[in-house]
Amino acid sequence: MENSLTTRQQRSSNIELLRILAMVGIVFTHLAGNSHITLMDDSFNRFVYELFKYGGGTGNNLFILISGYFMVYSRFKSSKVIRLTLEITFYSISLYLLSCCVGAADFSVKHFIQSMVPLISGRGGYWFAVTYIILYLLSAVLNKGILNASKKQLQLTIIVLLFIFSFMPSVVHQFISINDFWYSQLAWMITIYILGAYLRLYPIVKLKSNTFNFILFISFLILIIPCRIIHTSSYNAVLDPIISVIIKIFSSLEMYNFPDLISAILLFSIFCNINVKYDKYINSFGSATFGVYLIHNNIWFKEYMWVNIFKVCNFQYKTYFVLYCFFVVLIIMLVGTIIDIIRREYLEKSIMSFSFLSVICNVFDSKLKD
Repeated sequence: MENSLTTRQQRSSNIELLRILAMVGIVFTHLAGNSHITLMDDSFNRFVYELFKYGGGTGNNLFILISGYFMVYSRFKSSKVIRLTLEITFYSISLYLLSCCVGAADFSVKHFIQSMVPLISGRGGYWFAVTYIILYLLSAVLNKGILNASKKQLQLTIIVLLFIFSFMPSVVHQFISINDFWYSQLAWMITIYILGAYLRLYPIVKLKSNTFNFILFISFLILIIPCRIIHTSSYNAVLDPIISVIIKIFSSLEMYNFPDLISAILLFSIFCNINVKYDKYINSFGSATFGVYLIHNNIWFKEYMWVNIFKVCNFQYKTYFVLYCFFVVLIIMLVGTIIDIIRREYLEKSIMSFSFLSVICNVFDSKLKD
């Protein structure tokens, strides 16, 4: 969830708007997955509930596509690793202590220590954040390889990576059992990063047409949502096995599933083609999306938030269920953004102003250039 996208010293507001949309989709998916919703009927609420699930994989892919697209020409900055690490650690400790205060978690020295080192302990539920930092650490080597490769070499690399880390686990796995070698979160992020960089270096002419992008994106939505409803219903048991497999592929919620990948590419292309003037408010919201993710998806706090604070499941059979869900997501986005902006202004700037950190970062970055 890189926040260094720049165009003439300013981040492009169209891409920041896309970043916000991607985070909204992720929050909706977490709402659907953590609110104990049990909708299984054929109601409108069920249809929208299934639609909510669609945003997570697409949103995650969008963040990595954006990173690959804009970071391919950028230089590695160790200060960014420090900023990300401090941000993750701050929210991990704060939300653990808050969870203990409200009764969502029992305090223990072991869990407190784990919250202090979320990158090592894996506690906090921040798999995306941890994997992203590793991806950023590898970005200097990845960029060098990408920029030195020919167009055909990149195409072949992307095809091979997509076959191994998308086609094998999402399609072949439906017919034969395969081991975990065929998928890892880091490997998939590297794949999407390279794909994003390729779109920057060699733009696809067809994707320059927003009419084409929009029609194809809507077509995917029309196909995917019914598939996901059928897959979780009793109708799936009486379908032809081949049709059942196709429905299962299109109903997968994993980010490596190709419908989520294609949807991310189409949405990314749509927003790249939109001309949005620089807007400081859009950019401020866009820069806080990583903080919103860390706040609302903390492993100790998230269930308490969805079940005890917002009580989303209590509204699942109400006529205003969808409106309430939009209200909840809006509150999370607004509150999370405000908290993260305050954190950056008063905490991050103070810490990063320490001279010894600047010296360490400058020495490390200069060594990396050699």
